[in-house]
Amino acid sequence: MKLLAITGYYKPAYVYGGPARSEALLYESLARSGVEVTVITTDANGSEKLDMPLLTPVDVGGVQVIYCPTRPVPGSAFYSPTQIKLAKQHLPGADVVDLQTFWGYATRPLSQHCINHHIPYYVSLHGQLMDYGMRQTGWIKRLKKNLFLHLVGYRFLNGAAALRCTSSLEIAHLQAYPINTPTFLVPDGIDVNTFKTLPDRGQVRAQYQIPAEALVMVMIGRLVAVKNAHIAVAALIASQTLPTAVHLLMVGPDEHHLQPALQEQARQAGCADRLHFTGLMQKDSLLQAMADSDLLVMPSESENFGMSAAESMAAGLPILVSDAVPVGAWAKQACAGETAACDKDDFCGAAVAMLSNPAQLKEMGRNGKAAAAKLFDHEIVAKEMRTHLERIIEQANKYYV
Repeated sequence: MKLLAITGYYKPAYVYGGPARSEALLYESLARSGVEVTVITTDANGSEKLDMPLLTPVDVGGVQVIYCPTRPVPGSAFYSPTQIKLAKQHLPGADVVDLQTFWGYATRPLSQHCINHHIPYYVSLHGQLMDYGMRQTGWIKRLKKNLFLHLVGYRFLNGAAALRCTSSLEIAHLQAYPINTPTFLVPDGIDVNTFKTLPDRGQVRAQYQIPAEALVMVMIGRLVAVKNAHIAVAALIASQTLPTAVHLLMVGPDEHHLQPALQEQARQAGCADRLHFTGLMQKDSLLQAMADSDLLVMPSESENFGMSAAESMAAGLPILVSDAVPVGAWAKQACAGETAACDKDDFCGAAVAMLSNPAQLKEMGRNGKAAAAKLFDHEIVAKEMRTHLERIIEQANKYYV
């Protein structure tokens, strides 16, 4: 099987969050299973560009990746005419294509090329059509998105062999659109082995002068409006009524410059000394933050999956997430965490209730570790994906005979 993936960014462009990690894990696992995977991507990496060889195949974890140069265009970080040209050259040799370039200039030419040449493609949506993303872009962008959908997008989506969603919540959101393409659910994968053994507790606590006996909530992710960091701080404030001291770690880059307002929120409540901002943490430093924490909180208004929550489960950390975070449904079913409404009072009440029972937190952590290994391990996810890819190819072969 030959899989060609077209995406705007790729490992090591981790600035774009969870998909940059999960998609690379998926493709690498597929490659180990015998699938010949080629990725054609760009050198986009936020405000910078990746320091990778351009226009030549690079072996990245067993996957052949070709990075194409981007050109500066207002409103698009992934504009690369070279990517379209190279993709068209590689498309005829593929058995199936993963098109992830949805909101962009590459959508029409590449989807049309696949349709014209009878090459089956599927679309990995990554929450791009979920309600929050469509509502919160400003009226000009909303107008552009709706025009794009009607002029190009619906034809692109309805011409696909399938749409890949990472949760049942994402599938439910698609019901609002005139899309007839079948969907399939394959969650984002994580490297469970990375989180199997955490470092000894204490290093991050010592760095931020957090007592060993204190309880620590941690919020992991970019500080942007949709994450509702102010609700996490409200949960910190509400927890000050508990007999045990509670601290909150904010782990992630402050992309929307929210730190001053959050610090002021905590200062007015008299607990500014218990709110700590670490900036971006990866690999060993992130594992250390998890080891020093007792509860992950994620009061996000919208997530297509919830990568940090899944990773926290794998690390044995109980989770409290809003009902807009799909991983929460899996966690609750496994008795590995709780969900709450995306509302300050409801979320704060749930946080205080969970922190009031440390023994239950530990049990939830153990349950989460076991559940994550069964649900989200990237090798298991890759097997599920391969089954769907084989079905897509089989149906395409019958259709085009």
